[in-house]
Amino acid sequence: GKLMLEWTLPPARFQRIGFPWVYCTWMRTALFTTGLATSVGSEERHRELVNLGGQFDFRIVWMSGLSMTLSLGYAAAWEQDSRPESEFMISLKIL
Repeated sequence: GKLMLEWTLPPARFQRIGFPWVYCTWMRTALFTTGLATSVGSEERHRELVNLGGQFDFRIVWMSGLSMTLSLGYAAAWEQDSRPESEFMISLKIL
């Protein structure tokens, strides 16, 4: 079984933060969590995992015409009787 919850907040708009040739127009925040249970009917193979994370998306305009989205994110995952694992993400999407 899987249960996922995501909350995406409305973007915060900026009045061209940056320089004339590169500036940020907005930032959007997303928070998420997921729960996963496998092999529910089997005691020996049953696993339960949970993750929690967040992401920031920045809309960037380059040279007054090329739009890009820079995304920064972080998530951590936990499994019963195990150490938590975490991961950082960075992505650049050129539109």
